[in-house]
Order: sequence, then structure tokens, then C-alpha cells
Amino acid sequence: MFVHVPRVRHPLRALLAIAVLGGIAGFARPVAPTGPQTVQVRDFPSASTVTVVAWSTAAPTYGLRTAIPRKGGSWRYHWLYVATNAVSEGRDITKATGMSRSLQTEMSVRDDQNCLAEVCSPSETFRARIPDDLLRANLDNISVKFLTGSGSEVTFTIRRELADAYLAAVDSARTALARP
Repeated sequence: MFVHVPRVRHPLRALLAIAVLGGIAGFARPVAPTGPQTVQVRDFPSASTVTVVAWSTAAPTYGLRTAIPRKGGSWRYHWLYVATNAVSEGRDITKATGMSRSLQTEMSVRDDQNCLAEVCSPSETFRARIPDDLLRANLDNISVKFLTGSGSEVTFTIRRELADAYLAAVDSARTALARP
């Protein structure tokens, strides 16, 4: 069978193909950065909670955190946090969705103890609350979409490897706190 392939292509077809492929790439969902991870267990003696924080060093403006009560008690939530200065409308977040559900949000949360051994997470964040069972049951990367008051959307994705390292630190801290 003989297939004729022309050697010279029309220049407009090539430009059209580049434009279409570029447009498709422009609509692709951003992938969470890979690389080294930072996981901190912040156990300050004067604090009533032990805080666990994790982020990718390739994207230090967002990550996961929780506060575990030192004396036991109710604990069931994690937060995907984002530095308020990471998004132009970071102080105007109205809604968050992730893992096929609506998530509670908090705005302009300040952390005055955001450093451990001179390694710091953002001091002012907005965040979405993720129930513990939902975070543990999800086996994929975790994406949360935030909506601003003006209607713009921004999505942040936590890789599963980071979530697993974070949850291991959370479990270790909870075990240590449960010891008499």
C-alpha cells in the first residue's frame, strides 16, 4: 500500500496546530510540584496543642496542618492552608471544594509560632478544613478549589506522598501524646 505524505505543509496548518495544542495545554490542570518535603511536629511546651505542618519545598506557600490537643479531647480535622499573599485575592476567599464536597473555609488565620529551627511556614493563611477520615480515605493527590468573592477560582494540589508523610507524623504525635 502506498501512502503519499506531502513534504511541504501549508504554513497556516502548522500555526493552527500549534495554536490548538497550545490552547489545550493552557487549559490543563496544574500538577502539584514534586521534590523534597518538609514535615514539622511543633511541640512548644506552653502551647495547649501540638501542631503538625507539612509542605513541599518546591511550593512552600501551601501545605497541610493540624493541631492535636495536648490533653486529649476532640480532634478530627486537617487544614489545607495557603499563604494569603500567594494569590492576589487571598483575603477574599468565600468558598472551597475538594474531594467531591464543599469544605469549610477560614480567612486570614495568623500563626505566631510558624517557625521551627528557622524553617518557617507562612504566618498568615486562608484555609479549607478537611475531615480526618476523608483525607485518609482519599488515595490520590488532594486538590482543593478556592473561590473568591469576585468569582475567580484557584486550585491547590497536595501530592499523595506528602499527605502520607504528614499523616505518619500526625499518627506519631498522637501516639506520643497518648502515653502517660
